[in-house]
Amino acid sequence: MMRSLKAFQVAASEIEELYRRTRAVIQLMSEANKLADGWIYEFLIMIENDPLMMNAFEMINAQNLDVTSE
Repeated sequence: MMRSLKAFQVAASEIEELYRRTRAVIQLMSEANKLADGWIYEFLIMIENDPLMMNAFEMINAQNLDVTSE
């Protein structure tokens, strides 16, 4: 009976440690996602404010309007 109790205690301890590690990984992934979102947002703003990109977008929009008006 004592062996069984000890085995359960060891298993519970291992499960708790695994839970802590999993939570830490989830937290790191969440922070990485926030950083990636910020980087993507900044990159899109940079592209949007680039004069060459603006011209390219305007040309694409003009082509799309020509195609849809036919």
